[in-house]
Amino acid sequence: MRKLIWTLVILVVVGVFGGRAWWLYKHRDTNVNNIKIGAILPMSGVYGEEGKDVLACLKIATEDFNKANPQTPVKLLLEDGKYTSQATISAFHKLQGEGVKYFVVYGDNPSYVLAPMTKESDVVIMGIAAADNVTQLSDRVFRAWISTGYSTQALANFLSNDLKIQNTAVMRINNNYGKEGADGFTKAYQKNGGKIVIQETYPQDVRDVRSYVAKVLDKNPDSIVVFGFGSGLASVINQIMETGYNKPILSETAISFPNTYEHVANNAAGVYFVEPIIDTKYPGYTNFSAKYKAQREKPAVAIQGFSYEALRLLAQSILAQKNTNVANVSKELSNLSNVPTMVGTFGYDGGREAHAPLAIKQMQPDGTAKVIKE
Repeated sequence: MRKLIWTLVILVVVGVFGGRAWWLYKHRDTNVNNIKIGAILPMSGVYGEEGKDVLACLKIATEDFNKANPQTPVKLLLEDGKYTSQATISAFHKLQGEGVKYFVVYGDNPSYVLAPMTKESDVVIMGIAAADNVTQLSDRVFRAWISTGYSTQALANFLSNDLKIQNTAVMRINNNYGKEGADGFTKAYQKNGGKIVIQETYPQDVRDVRSYVAKVLDKNPDSIVVFGFGSGLASVINQIMETGYNKPILSETAISFPNTYEHVANNAAGVYFVEPIIDTKYPGYTNFSAKYKAQREKPAVAIQGFSYEALRLLAQSILAQKNTNVANVSKELSNLSNVPTMVGTFGYDGGREAHAPLAIKQMQPDGTAKVIKE
């Protein structure tokens, strides 16, 4: 009899605690009061300054969101991805262990590394990344920037239709971003009837690129289109300019990043580039711009605007669903359309590719950028 009683007690205890464990599993992290967003940024390494710029924007966005939604605050958790695959994966798993299902990830390579892991892990990534096919790797990856294909089409059209230049050289950094940028531009430019006289690839980690520049100039191009990032891009621009080259140079939006411009100074004057438009009339822009400049001692450009909006739009999509169910939030995000933001009218329009207005700009001697064409 005593044995039967103890058996019944054990069954009841197991039933109670087992049921409680199952309830906790079914309801884990789905309460909208528990909004955790993880940031995987390069806080150290060659792109450490860019990571700090993005972090400042995410913090401002978190502060603004929490002020507007005090009952459903965002908790921002940061890990240093160092812009390496190993550190990025380690950061991802660490944040997962803290219950994070929503991530803002900076850079093409980190986004590439994590994209295939999103389905099995049931998480969402907002990638501040340009690489064309990163969103094709998973339906849980959303772009919080503009794709290389989107921007290079505009660049090719400007070179062909506005500058009326029919042959050009291409210099590109040796990584996925550089390859996709060069390939996308080449396809669009050749479709317009243009000719690529040479495509030269330069290493990511080499700052003396004079031999690469010399090979390009030997082809006597009527213009040079440069794809790169950070101090590597700056080295190419500087070392082209020091040769006395006086024909058009074109690049992508990275030329306007404050950390890049610091390395090129007045040598960037005259360079044309394509960039998303920051809407300075957007109600939150003045507040954001002032806060960012106070923290980073530099003006905010388009990449900072997108970084801010990445977190804001993600948090608002979670809030709109009243839970943090990944499938529901993903659907909410994909259906964003014609949303007023500081980077213009933004939307995914049923997909995961950001649509935002672009402009062709030209760097000026004082470091500002003049809009040439919208």
